[in-house]
Amino acid sequence: MTAQTLSPPNAPWTPLQRAFLILIAIACAALVWNAYSPGDVPFADLKYEALQGDSEPLVNIGWEQRPLQIQNKNYPIGLAVETDSLIELRYLPNGYRYFSAEIGVSADEAAGGPNAIVFTVLSEGAVLYQSPVMRPGMPPHLVWVPVLDRQTLALKTMRASDDAPGGRAVWGLARFIHH
Repeated sequence: MTAQTLSPPNAPWTPLQRAFLILIAIACAALVWNAYSPGDVPFADLKYEALQGDSEPLVNIGWEQRPLQIQNKNYPIGLAVETDSLIELRYLPNGYRYFSAEIGVSADEAAGGPNAIVFTVLSEGAVLYQSPVMRPGMPPHLVWVPVLDRQTLALKTMRASDDAPGGRAVWGLARFIHH
């Protein structure tokens, strides 16, 4: 039996420890790359028109300069809108197969509050996606809609019922994807 010696706490990292750290960094980078690819086209980078709503959408930021956030998740890109909004793109980027976003009530709204929002994705008069009722504190919901050969796309948020109070909605990572 051979005795093993332990390194003192301030000893430099061994080659094996360095290799392990590099491997972890590469794995983390791959996860981030798969979540958002530079080839994606953010919705907000395209020329859209706010057709309905009390205020213009906030791009890549939440209210009062806070991060764009649903529950505990921050988004580097996306749109923040008031309830009862309608945003339309009249020309979609060529060759992109999908529109994707993570939707939910802004983390600015108190969890368990009365706000109830429904998110809808429309194209050329057809409903491509409609969310379940989303409430404050709920986790984000993934939207993945085929858009190849579509000409227009509209993002709509509305109150779940006429007596529900308005609120703040987030279209996190709203983008067009090739694959």
